[in-house]
Amino acid sequence: MAWGDYDNNGALDILLAGWSTSGHVTRVYRNDGGSFSDANAGLPGFSHGDVAWGDYDNDGDLDILLAGAQITRIYRNNSATANTVPGAPSTPYSTVNGNVVTLDWTAANDAQTPSSGLTYNLVVTPSVACRSLSRPWPTPPPAIAACRPWATPSMA
Repeated sequence: MAWGDYDNNGALDILLAGWSTSGHVTRVYRNDGGSFSDANAGLPGFSHGDVAWGDYDNDGDLDILLAGAQITRIYRNNSATANTVPGAPSTPYSTVNGNVVTLDWTAANDAQTPSSGLTYNLVVTPSVACRSLSRPWPTPPPAIAACRPWATPSMA
């Protein structure tokens, strides 16, 4: 099973594959604001595999990957509604309480996805004062505990 907004309406839809009384099934269930309905995508059923969403053709909408014992196939989403790239989060800040650092920001949004539907990848790097450590670092980096403060880009 996989969640994704294939129709770019801001609500997460469901892609699933499994077994029913009629045999193997693969279905897309469209989320219309909390009520799900079968999108009748006409996808083949299969076993021993997985499903995934991804924009393989970079056109701004989610395509479907099916991979299993009987199938490996990509289905292109020909929807006319592309998902626009969200803006960057703004007003980043951090708070320190003992040895816990909390990072926060004002969430971004786009025309199709509410702020609550966006996720972020966060990379934490040592501050400028710690850049004298040799790179590439072994695992774990040497003397990393002595590198304080820690900062993220644009948050120092």
